[in-house]
Amino acid sequence: MKRLLIFFMVFAFLLMTNTSIKKEEDFTNDEITVLFEGEIEEKGELTLTKNTQLKEAIEIVGLTEEADTSVLNLNQTLKDQDEIIIPKKKENRISINHSTKEQLQSLIGIGEKTAEAIIAYREKNGYFQSLEELLNVKGIGEKKYAKIKDWICL
Repeated sequence: MKRLLIFFMVFAFLLMTNTSIKKEEDFTNDEITVLFEGEIEEKGELTLTKNTQLKEAIEIVGLTEEADTSVLNLNQTLKDQDEIIIPKKKENRISINHSTKEQLQSLIGIGEKTAEAIIAYREKNGYFQSLEELLNVKGIGEKKYAKIKDWICL
């Protein structure tokens, strides 16, 4: 009986003090820090809230007239410690989402078969979401990608 009384007293005390166990997410920070460089007006680190998309952050930092966002996935959700470099516009970029086989073949190292593979991938999977996704296409490896990455856009 004495034990039961002690149990109820402890239980009542815990209820009255409104204690709660904090979950792991209660201890996490709701802010991220992202480094911005390149063709933007406000270079440097920017503190943002979690789940901020690149397009929202770009509105904050501002773009120069020479900025080329065609190579970026503007819907990308930024993560803590990301480094975003906004590139400068280059002439004659080839769109991997819209170019014809002949236009793709104008890129160094892209022949008829690889151009057809790019188009087939695009037709099967939809538009490329990032330039790096091109590495999923049969016939394009790291070396070939490195040769063409500065000459392509989404």
